[in-house]
Amino acid sequence: MGPGFMWDRQTELQAATNTQYFSTDPEKVKIDMVAGVPMRRLGDIEEIPGTVAFLLSEDSSYITGVTLPISGGIL
Repeated sequence: MGPGFMWDRQTELQAATNTQYFSTDPEKVKIDMVAGVPMRRLGDIEEIPGTVAFLLSEDSSYITGVTLPISGGIL
C-alpha cells in the first residue's frame, strides 16, 4: 500500500516517533493514516489533471485568490 518512497519514509519516521497517536509498526501507521482521510483512500495521480484543466479553462475565469485542495477531504 502506498505511492512510493516518500510515503514509505514518512510512515517509517512517524512510527519511529513512538507517540500515543500512531503505532510503532510502519504498516499499521499506513493503515491508520489512510483511515484518517475522509474518503478512506489515498489519492491517485490520475485525479490531478482534471482539476488542472479546469483551472486553466474559461470555466474557472471568475475564480481568484483561493487554494483548491485535492486532498480527499483532509483539511
